Amino acid sequence: MKLFGLVKGFMMVAATITASVLYAQTPVELQIRHKLGSSDFAFNTATTNNLGNNFNVTRLEYYISKISIKHDGGTITNIPNHYILANGSANVVDALGSYPITSVESITFYIGVDTPANNADPSLHPAGHPLEPKTPSMHWGWASGYRFVAMEGMAGTTLGQAYEVHALGNNLYDKATVNVSGIMVAGKLVIALNADYTQALKGINVSSGLIAHGSGSDEAAVLSNFKNHVFSAGTPVSVTGVAATNNTLVVFPNPAQNGSTTLSFGNALQTGMITITDLQGRVVMTTEKKAGTSNVSINLKQTGLYFVKAQMADGSIANNKLVIE
Repeated sequence: MKLFGLVKGFMMVAATITASVLYAQTPVELQIRHKLGSSDFAFNTATTNNLGNNFNVTRLEYYISKISIKHDGGTITNIPNHYILANGSANVVDALGSYPITSVESITFYIGVDTPANNADPSLHPAGHPLEPKTPSMHWGWASGYRFVAMEGMAGTTLGQAYEVHALGNNLYDKATVNVSGIMVAGKLVIALNADYTQALKGINVSSGLIAHGSGSDEAAVLSNFKNHVFSAGTPVSVTGVAATNNTLVVFPNPAQNGSTTLSFGNALQTGMITITDLQGRVVMTTEKKAGTSNVSINLKQTGLYFVKAQMADGSIANNKLVIE
């Protein structure tokens, strides 16, 4: 009877440890690095779109809302009532909150402001809120709501033609989805994106200038470009060099069925030693990541929670968790 009690107590402690690890809250941060092609974004910098039209950007603001994260084998976590006003003057570094997220698979967000917030009174928002009145204004009026995107600059051969695109309207509110992995940086899970604004004017002729205010075809084309072409997976704005490229370890699928899963590394060039341990700290598998490959397939038959550690050749370490069902 005493032995039974000890075993039962151990199982309860193990279950508690497992649950606390599985449902631990991790701070999540969204970062968006502003770009013009392969270069970092800067106002008044001459660039071209895919039509060969020269243009620069003198104003760039847009709203992000209705964010959701796909993670850990298809789980969807929504970020409620969260708005971001992105501005070309500074890269986006935005705390989304803490959630039980280990392995990010993609992020989805809408460009603009959702209803009913889009048609509500901006003055009701407290100081500092993304939806409070701004200068220059991001609010078009009661009927139409906020400017989803405000992009202005000069275009033409000598950059002598003004263009302005203020895209808005509930009918143009749409989402972008980016397949991206999370990267642990200073205790935070960072979802890092690049935003290439040469793609914002893809297929739009601005060689003679353009004034498009509202929800017409040019405004719809710009928002479609934001949805489909502007955003891609990137590296954290606060991390460079080795840490940004080598400390990326994605486990998918996770949880894994039948013991089979894949470890995916952000840097294919380096070798690394992979160690997998169980809840008790016992090593259950070691294997090598070879240079020139991004993926390593593994198979563990015993169900449970495991910890994956990859020691890279340059000394950097990547960690993740794995659940076998």
